[in-house]
Amino acid sequence: MTASIDLPSGNYRLREPVAWPHPPGPPANRVVYAAAHVVADPMGDNTPGSPAAVDWETTLRFRRHLWSYGLRVADAMDTAQRNNGLDWAATRELIRLSAAAARDLGDPADLIACGAGTDHVPGARTPQAIEAAYQEQIAAVQESGATVILMASRQLAAITHAPEDYQAVYGKLLAEVERPAILHWLGEMFDPNLAGYWGSRNIEAATTSFLELIHANAPKIDGVKVSLLDESHEVRLRAALPEGVRLYTGDDFNYPSLIKSGSHALLGIFDAIAPAAAAAFQALDAAEGPHLRRHPAGTRPDVLDRPHPGATLGPGDDPAHDALGIGLQPGSPEKAGSPTGTSTRSPVLARALGAPKAGSPTGTRTPTDHDISEISASAADLMADYDRILAPTVALSRKIFEAPTFHYKTGIVFLAWLNGHQDAFTMVNGAQSARSLSHLAEVFRLADQAGLLADPELAVSRMRAFLAVHGR
Repeated sequence: MTASIDLPSGNYRLREPVAWPHPPGPPANRVVYAAAHVVADPMGDNTPGSPAAVDWETTLRFRRHLWSYGLRVADAMDTAQRNNGLDWAATRELIRLSAAAARDLGDPADLIACGAGTDHVPGARTPQAIEAAYQEQIAAVQESGATVILMASRQLAAITHAPEDYQAVYGKLLAEVERPAILHWLGEMFDPNLAGYWGSRNIEAATTSFLELIHANAPKIDGVKVSLLDESHEVRLRAALPEGVRLYTGDDFNYPSLIKSGSHALLGIFDAIAPAAAAAFQALDAAEGPHLRRHPAGTRPDVLDRPHPGATLGPGDDPAHDALGIGLQPGSPEKAGSPTGTSTRSPVLARALGAPKAGSPTGTRTPTDHDISEISASAADLMADYDRILAPTVALSRKIFEAPTFHYKTGIVFLAWLNGHQDAFTMVNGAQSARSLSHLAEVFRLADQAGLLADPELAVSRMRAFLAVHGR
C-alpha cells in the first residue's frame, strides 16, 4: 500500500513510484540542457544580501545526476540564482568547478554551457563599461572550457532603449568569442528589470532587432534561448532563424509541443524532471527513427550520437538509432519472437511507456522500406508515449513557474530536497521563503502525480517535517 499524508488541501495518497531508467546516451535529435540550481550550505550565512555560501560537493553531485540522464547542464544561469543571491565570486567558482567536473566525463563544451553577464558591475552605465563587464565573465567561461551563454544584462536594459546599442554591444562580444555562443532572451516575467530588451517593449519590434543581430552574426551563434512563455511567438521566431542557429526553448509552460515541433531545449524545469524528460526524449528519438529522423537547424549528430560518458552499451544497443526500441539494455532477456540479439526493451520503460505492438521487432535491425507502414504506426504510438510522459510534468511546471515567475527557483530546490539530492531545504539569499506552504504542498502533490518522487517514504517524511515547522 502506498503512503498517504495530510496536506493543506486534504488527505492525499501517493501513487506507486516510477523507477525511471538512465538512458544509454543523450537525445539524438535535440540538444537538451537542464538549467541547474545551486545547493546552499545549510550551516552558512545565506540571509538576504549576504555573499552566497554554497555546498560545493552537493552542487556538483547534482550536476552529475543531470549528466547521468543524458542532459547537458546550463550553469550559472537564473536557476542558479544569478541576480538573486549568487554573487560573482560564487558564480566564478561555480563555473570553474562545474566545468572541471564535466571535463572528467568528456569535452566540457559538449556537456556544459555557462552564463556570462554583467551582474558583478551593477553600476555600469555606459556601453563601454557594460562590454568590459561582459568580457570579464566571458573570459571566465571560456577559460573553463564551457560554452558561453550571453545572458541578458540589467545594466544594458537600464541605459538604453535603442536597438542599435544592443547591436553594437552584442556584435562586439560575438566577434570576440572563441566558439559560437548561445544568446538568452529572458522575458520580464522572469526579471522585470529586463522589460524592453533588444530596444523595444513591443514584442514584434524587439524580435526584429533580435533577428537582425542574429543574421548579422550567425556564424558566431550556436543558438538562442527564448524565455517569453509565448508558444506562437517562439514558433515564428524559430522559422526566421538562419540555417545552423538552434532555437532552445525556454518556455516552461509549453515545452512538450515546442520540442516536438522542432525546438531544442534549455529549461529550468528539467532540473526537477530530468528522469521523465530523459524517457520522453528516448520515445521521441525512437518515434522519429533513422528513416524519420529530423535534424533541426544546427543539430550536430557527431556530438549527439555519442553515448554519454559512463554508458555501457553492447553492439547496436543505441535506442536513438532503433526506430522501434526504447531503452535497450545489454544482457536483457529476449522477448519471445524477438530477433536474436542481446537486448530488448527496458522493462521499466515498457511499463512506463507501454509495450511494443504484438509482432513488432524489438531488436536493433535497421528498418527497410517494407517496414515503413509499421514504423509509422509504431512512431505514432511512441509519440503518444512522449506526450503521456510529459503531460503531467506540465501541470507541475506551471505550478512551479506561476506568478511571480521569478520565484520558481524555490519549487525547484524544494523538489531536490524531497528527492534526497540535498540534505536541507535552504537557498542562497534566503530564497526558500519565497513560496507559501500551500504552494509547495501542491508542488509535492503534482510531482507525485508525474512520477517524480523517487523515494515516496523519504519525500513523505520530509514533507511531514516541513508541515510540522509550519504548525501542521
